Amino acid sequence: MATTILIGCQTEAPEYFLTEGGLKYKYRDIVGEGKEPQVGDVLSVLMKWSTIEDSVFYRSVNTGYNGADIVKLQKQNKQGGIEEGFAKLKEGDSVTFYINPERFFKEYIQAETPAFLISDAEMKIDIRLIKVQSSKEYELALIEWQRYKEFEEFQKIEETLDYWSSTGDSIVEVDGLYIVYDAVDKGEALNYNAVFELHYIATFTNGQEFYNTYNNGHPDEFQFGQNGQMVEGLKNAISMMKYGQKAKVLIPSDRGFKAKGSAGNIVPPFTPVIYYLEILPKVDEDVFIEK
Repeated sequence: MATTILIGCQTEAPEYFLTEGGLKYKYRDIVGEGKEPQVGDVLSVLMKWSTIEDSVFYRSVNTGYNGADIVKLQKQNKQGGIEEGFAKLKEGDSVTFYINPERFFKEYIQAETPAFLISDAEMKIDIRLIKVQSSKEYELALIEWQRYKEFEEFQKIEETLDYWSSTGDSIVEVDGLYIVYDAVDKGEALNYNAVFELHYIATFTNGQEFYNTYNNGHPDEFQFGQNGQMVEGLKNAISMMKYGQKAKVLIPSDRGFKAKGSAGNIVPPFTPVIYYLEILPKVDEDVFIEK
């Protein structure tokens, strides 16, 4: 932030400042020469949300374009809101804002305040503004970024399939999925609404795991055919398997976590994933009821 921004601000303590509307903030890293955002501009910001005791509960990592959160700067309707803080930044600046959790979630996130924050008077929002663009500049850059990510995904899929082929895998392509079944296919097919147990390992194409039921010590339970339990590609792959069968499936992002990625940013946008599946032998449904 340029020094001139400080003119007219009140100091609450030597290291803290207040905006004209009363939003408390603290400098972390000030560039001073970056582009200053205007109402209507699109901001790429790295954000970290934490309690006042520094317990972090959100980070904007690999959330999308620029690997950052995207904020369109709106005209400030209420003084002291987080938008007032955004307007104070310039490209490259990093600041910590201190804001009432209920106000932040109600006015900015438009969601219920998490239970662990309800009794807190303040929470911390660490922000670094990495890019300021007009709406038109952002739209053009987003299209270019999407094209790059789609090409990058295509390369990852091709490299994976080449490797599988080189190891002798027999790859079956069905509905945009790439499946390698094990030799056991004599089991009973899953019936609609049947409850079944599934062990699986979920990885990126580089082999890095992001979920493993074996590490959990027990399989996950699902109801076959029900929506909302798993991504489309995994649901379709399981529909082509039988009890007691194992398989691995490569799921492109358009059948997986799509252009937005997964909740919590575990799987980034436009990212293909691999599932190593094991449908456990059929169990009497009375057993599930007893659980």
